[in-house]
Amino acid sequence: MAVRCEHCGRKACYYRLASGELICANCLENSVYKQVRKYLTLYNVVKRGQRAAYLVRYDKVSQCVAMLKVLLRIAKVLDLRLVALVPEHALDNVSKTLRILRSEGCKLVPYSLLYDPKALSLVEYVKLNEIILRDIIEKHELDVAFSPLFRDELSLLAFMGIATAAKHVFSEAFPLKKVRSLLIARPFYFVTLFDATALSYLHGLDELMDLSIPYSLEPHEKLITEQFYEITHGSHELLYSTRKSVEALQTYVISNATRCSMCLAYSNTDPCPSCTDLLRKSQQGLYRTSE
Repeated sequence: MAVRCEHCGRKACYYRLASGELICANCLENSVYKQVRKYLTLYNVVKRGQRAAYLVRYDKVSQCVAMLKVLLRIAKVLDLRLVALVPEHALDNVSKTLRILRSEGCKLVPYSLLYDPKALSLVEYVKLNEIILRDIIEKHELDVAFSPLFRDELSLLAFMGIATAAKHVFSEAFPLKKVRSLLIARPFYFVTLFDATALSYLHGLDELMDLSIPYSLEPHEKLITEQFYEITHGSHELLYSTRKSVEALQTYVISNATRCSMCLAYSNTDPCPSCTDLLRKSQQGLYRTSE
């Protein structure tokens, strides 16, 4: 006997770890869509007709492409125009998918990192992605940039920031960054990485997993990450219900901090320690785009 979706009664294909639901592909996609719409509405991130940038991450190619499809569905409703940065090495391998994305009105811009991503720590990798998005907002005069960080990753950054007493890490778990006219949003603030991975499989994007180039966790990051997932594994409450209290704590912790001019995070120094390390590692710049 087939296991049925708890929402619509169709055949279930996915067990949602954070909530314990058995769910079908259609209901999963609709749920993720609603989570992204909830974020955009709750934080008043975009207005109808605006232009937005989106980054396909080196370490999460398939998940980011799957979520780009969700954003494009929302873009049609809100009349948004999207510019998506895609790793240059992935373009040939996702040509069919990208043709579909182009046909849906998404402009694609290839980009390359100028050194091995495996040389980066988790925090450095997050900073680098948002430096790229900040530059793209300014270069193309866009209204907002969408940074593809997921609920569990944002919770991990908050946990890591508390554990290391680092403002420039802790503040990365905020739902958005806004400095003057620059706005970097985290549209997947309510979406877990597990759900994004499931969507990528359901869209037939699992072969893109091989194109992902992961960052390298530093020893302290590895220890904290293991502790974090041990605590939150399968916990819907810890991933979602503490959101407001964490935001209140973040506001208190960064009250006397300045901003890093590179990644726009709160920090005691400018650049923040992670951006300083990034600059030290690269003598040729951080990235390039091919337009």
